[in-house]
Amino acid sequence: QQVEFIVARCGAEFIKQLTPSVVQGAIKGIRDAGRSLETCNSYLRAIKGFARWMWTDKRTSDNALMTLQGFNADTDKKHPRRELTADELAYLLPFVERHTSPAHNLPGRDRAMVYRLALGTGFRAGELRSLTPASFDLDADPPTVTVTAGYSKRRRLDVQPIRPDLAELLRPWLAKYGHNERPFAAMPAATARMLREDLDEARRRWLKEAKTDAERKERERTDFLKHIDADGRVLDFHGTRHTYVSAIVAGGASVKTCQELARHSTPTLTIGRYSH
Repeated sequence: QQVEFIVARCGAEFIKQLTPSVVQGAIKGIRDAGRSLETCNSYLRAIKGFARWMWTDKRTSDNALMTLQGFNADTDKKHPRRELTADELAYLLPFVERHTSPAHNLPGRDRAMVYRLALGTGFRAGELRSLTPASFDLDADPPTVTVTAGYSKRRRLDVQPIRPDLAELLRPWLAKYGHNERPFAAMPAATARMLREDLDEARRRWLKEAKTDAERKERERTDFLKHIDADGRVLDFHGTRHTYVSAIVAGGASVKTCQELARHSTPTLTIGRYSH
């Protein structure tokens, strides 16, 4: 998908049109659209890998993109993320189940299941969209969900264990879909906006439920269900992954177990960035 995006952005119809300068311009367009340097590096690795394959498969006489250099993502200014608290989850999920507006791609019950599965697996949005009922083995011990290598970020077959209570919630919900149908295919591309709208609506309802003016003012001073808290930390869809990892760490699992379940290359990433 990333290669196709770059090729389309370059307007290339022939291999020779994928020159370093044109590709650099396409990557710059991604950066100018507000994407992180880490994301730009991901696109750059994809198109460079494609160019390298064309060269090794003797479809081109040279590797034209070999000299392109990636970015130092550590210098990028990122919005720090936060996790959902247990109290926020206890309020948000039942609210989402009952709330659907014309702007939503998915009805409330389905959006709530998206959130529950993201929170129970740590799967990214693209991985969730790839799932079919065949991806689930709810009778296993423990139950599992499998992401195929083509959709996993690390390009491996990922078999993720899930809690039995989540499996029981999924069982009747999945029954309405065909074996190879994708229940989450209708997830909007802007998953961060989807969650932000649900958080905003849930917070408005929560504030409205205050019984006195004093209680409402007290609630307004809190960060409960806020998309951005007082410290500037953002709660977007990827924050569900932070919540998943934080819960595993809080549960006392070993560093190795946390890293394996987070599917990270290093424990530093798991504990240092994703655990709160």
